[in-house]
Amino acid sequence: MPKKRNFLRLGTPMLFNLYIGDLPRTTSRHYGYADDLALLHSDRSWSNMEDVLSADMNLKTWRLKLSVAKTTTMAFHLNNKEAQRQLTVTLNASPPPYNPFPTYLGVKLDRQLTYKQHLEALCAKVSARNNLLHC
Repeated sequence: MPKKRNFLRLGTPMLFNLYIGDLPRTTSRHYGYADDLALLHSDRSWSNMEDVLSADMNLKTWRLKLSVAKTTTMAFHLNNKEAQRQLTVTLNASPPPYNPFPTYLGVKLDRQLTYKQHLEALCAKVSARNNLLHC
């Protein structure tokens, strides 16, 4: 007789991945890993992008509750004239905070995806640990 598997042993990240694997279709792409979920949308128009992201963040259809403290908005682009531009996306009738350097899966991102802030922090961390070895 085959042994029955207890799916509760898979843990919360696995259950979450199963759940988000069946999310409703959205105009923007959604990427999830463990308990992190990212929405990405590309458009030439800022207003179209903001409208699509606001519509896709309608949590009533997803039956999810976002952590307001962890939810941020960011636009990746190379247009220096719009460098200070912040997205006006609404989440449950209020805008989530803008973060110029959000961290996703442990990687600090920037507007141009140069990873400069991430590499600087990583170098400082390695340097500090290297100094401990020389003492």
